[in-house]
Amino acid sequence: TKTEKFISSYLLGSLRWFIQNKTILTFLLNSPIREKDKIVEVLLCCAIYEITRMRTPDYAVVASTVEAVKIAKKDHLKALANATLRNFIRSQEEFITKASHSLEGRYSFPLWFIEQTKQDYPNNWQAILDASNQIPQLWLCINTSKISLADYQQRLLLQTGQRGVLLYNFPNVIGVQQNTNPIELPGFSDNLFHVQTPGAQLAAEILQPEKNDFILDACAAPGGKGLHLLNKEQSINLTAIEISKKRFQILEENFSRTKLKAKLICSDLLTPEKWWNKKKFTKILLDVPCTSSGVVNRDQDIKYLRRASDIDMYHQKQLSLLRAAWNLLEDNGVLLYCTCSIFSEENTKTIKQFLTLNKNASTLAIKNIAALKKWGVIKAEKGVQLIPGKGLNDGFFYSLLHKAKKS
Repeated sequence: TKTEKFISSYLLGSLRWFIQNKTILTFLLNSPIREKDKIVEVLLCCAIYEITRMRTPDYAVVASTVEAVKIAKKDHLKALANATLRNFIRSQEEFITKASHSLEGRYSFPLWFIEQTKQDYPNNWQAILDASNQIPQLWLCINTSKISLADYQQRLLLQTGQRGVLLYNFPNVIGVQQNTNPIELPGFSDNLFHVQTPGAQLAAEILQPEKNDFILDACAAPGGKGLHLLNKEQSINLTAIEISKKRFQILEENFSRTKLKAKLICSDLLTPEKWWNKKKFTKILLDVPCTSSGVVNRDQDIKYLRRASDIDMYHQKQLSLLRAAWNLLEDNGVLLYCTCSIFSEENTKTIKQFLTLNKNASTLAIKNIAALKKWGVIKAEKGVQLIPGKGLNDGFFYSLLHKAKKS
């Protein structure tokens, strides 16, 4: 409904621009709002978002915000809320300009995130941050073993009126409007597609499943990469492991809906004695936990939940998971390491450290990357990096590792 779409846009937008709007608010207030009244600060930041980026009339925003302050039982701050918003409406450009002189106010990111991005990408950090604030497209991975991309595009047009966005050199990708409910799209219950970004779809393209491969999808939920592997080659024997019970339920639901067969295990990769039958895998997809710094546009919570110290914490966890997965890989097998991070410590540094500690490991060249350069897929040390800001607005890292035979 229109109301649901408005609420979704209002909440996600307020979250996306909260840091910027909080910076603006500091110039509007003579003194900070007290800790016990922080709800009013949040309401004012949301109001600034609605005034600057939504179509609600200014007078309606002021009235509804003052009413919200009253509902929050902060009547003593109603006059402050009213005066603050009216002041902002009178001199919007002035306050926005003042706020933009600070990095947090300009990019609406915490300072540590901005500094880390500057350090890793000195030539294009601004474009990366701007792209990470864009409203994301909803991308589908079309099961081309059941329907061609052209035929699905035709069905999409007939049933929804949407033409869909195709990406050159991405064989399974079609983009639809961001606020589309996937359940209402043609073929949802018939496994004609699953929701998956182009960056994530690169996993199956790089790993290239072959007939009767014995593959482990580690850290598997929500299951998009595993589904894509099976759609590319249904003869593979796929084991998918996920430690989180909540995320495992989503994994089960996705495999149940698509009716694709895999061995699904809710357990910890670090304790294989609890679930592994000692048969080594020919290929492993290791999609490790990370800061998710490459997909902030899809999950604005990352700005508020992550800390600078998390980078090293994830780096250590990634090394542990790499070591555990490596022991499950057969000689001459390949492991695809994957993150949705743009930070080098979780990507290149993790792989370099792992290679130093494991002499039977080496990186393999990932082919056809030049064809994807226009979408922000570039060669990185020890792998490839997808950078937000080149059309896809997602950040992923892939490194393909080969395990040498014992001499």
